[in-house]
Amino acid sequence: MLAYEGAPILTARCASGLLQVIIGDLPPVTSETRELSLEYGDAKLTHWRVMGGSGVTDLNAMTMRTLMAGGELILTVRDSQPPRRYRLHAPVMSPAIGRVLSACGAALSSDRDAAVRARLLMAEQAENRPSDFAPITWVRRPLPQYPETALQRDVISGLIVLNCYAKADGGLRDCVVDTEYPVGFDFGAEALRSTRDARMTPRPADPNGTDPMVSFSLFLQADLPKRDRAGH
Repeated sequence: MLAYEGAPILTARCASGLLQVIIGDLPPVTSETRELSLEYGDAKLTHWRVMGGSGVTDLNAMTMRTLMAGGELILTVRDSQPPRRYRLHAPVMSPAIGRVLSACGAALSSDRDAAVRARLLMAEQAENRPSDFAPITWVRRPLPQYPETALQRDVISGLIVLNCYAKADGGLRDCVVDTEYPVGFDFGAEALRSTRDARMTPRPADPNGTDPMVSFSLFLQADLPKRDRAGH
């Protein structure tokens, strides 16, 4: 938890296997929704809309690992003109955030985080090159099978965040699971398997000539009628 005088409170937690940050003690607002963003250094880590006086956002593990190192955080609340910006200095939080990551079964470190953050920063600065950083357009979507392990345990949905390198032909290589919810039911393994035949619209290489990093999420839901017919 990060608490500051005259600023919102930030709380990181693992809730039923899902990484979350809660923003509390926000100023009163008259509108039904409010828009918030959290930045670290020059990169925008997350952006979300919330109802009422507090907000909860589901995060990927990379965002949480970034918070471990400490440094300046910028929380922007865009429900007034001009928007309110809070510059918050976060201490090094490796032990505390590490416990949150471990509770959700997420890795404490990844050699891809720097590349993802660099890509986020480039996207923020790409006003004159919007096509380089447009949302992913799938030529052939990854279509994971619903894990039998989850069906057998009556788990009806799963969420996976993957980081991959996008090849020149639109294929994906060297994909890794960044976040998997819930853990222990093979959602990550099925998602990785589905990337072998997936194709996206090709993107330009990074300025250093390497394949760009892409990050995307997959949401899986069980086919309940089919499960009922099968006697599950």
